Amino acid sequence: TNENSGMELLRNWPDNSSKISNLGSYKSFAVGSRGLSGGLWCFWDENLDVQIAWSDSWIVHTAVNDFQGNFCKVFAESSNVLIGAVISCWRCLFPNAKLSHIPTMDSDHKLLLLDCAPRIQRLRKPFRFETMWITDPSYKDAIQEAMQPGSAFSLCRHLDLCRRSLQHWNIHHFGNVNHQLAQIRKTLQTSSVSTMASLSSSFQPLDDLIQRRRISRNKDSLLLKRLHMHWAQKARTDTLLFNELNMRFFHATAICRRHNSHIYCLFDGNGNTLTSHDSISSHFIQHFQSIMTSANPTLDTELLGLIPVKVDDQANNDLLIAGD
Repeated sequence: TNENSGMELLRNWPDNSSKISNLGSYKSFAVGSRGLSGGLWCFWDENLDVQIAWSDSWIVHTAVNDFQGNFCKVFAESSNVLIGAVISCWRCLFPNAKLSHIPTMDSDHKLLLLDCAPRIQRLRKPFRFETMWITDPSYKDAIQEAMQPGSAFSLCRHLDLCRRSLQHWNIHHFGNVNHQLAQIRKTLQTSSVSTMASLSSSFQPLDDLIQRRRISRNKDSLLLKRLHMHWAQKARTDTLLFNELNMRFFHATAICRRHNSHIYCLFDGNGNTLTSHDSISSHFIQHFQSIMTSANPTLDTELLGLIPVKVDDQANNDLLIAGD
């Protein structure tokens, strides 16, 4: 209701300028709607000296306290030098964030909608050999168990058995790295409290607590290394160009690559917009089926003539002659 009221005020500007001035104790300037353009509304505190230098249906140029902006430079505080690291940290916290436009019929200035937790349809991921698996030597046993000696024609079957064996080994032996890391961090936090309590009491075995804490820290380092290898593989960048354990950079790179390669909508041949995963998949399948299959296939002899011939007919006949 408030949004519709605001649109109505801007649509009938300046007739409704008195209503806008009654909304609060601040100064304002508005450009009324002109068809699909206009609809700009600026507010500022009464303590500021704002002069409207120039305005149009798409821009409002102001001078704030006798200072006009320089459109050729970007001004920022020194604290914003690490803005790249802040963005990477934010992308890691909200990996599925989605930015979209909200269409409107009253103005060509579309609102931006930031959804930090959109609904995502989980798809079955293809099998890939994880680089972090090499940190556990037992992965070789899973491969050797599947790749039993046999005929060369059973290679595809052996590869399928190897995939299943590694998936079973990953679930029941290697485990989820993120869950293990969270459990180890919880164990380290508990051991810190136990160590402090042991220092104040001589009845608890301090050496045993220190030994268990050392084992947990080694396990934590190993899990961090595995997680770094995992995201470095997903980032598909040259890891030799960056320092070790640069996991946040690889994580943010993988998220950006995933967003860039994701298809959110598709226009079919009839001008319809396809947004669901099922409709987009069906459209791709139908398209490739139509161009790859034909009821009456024809061969273009002119196109075939463009292909260079390596063996002519005479040489082919000579090769087919049985030797004496």
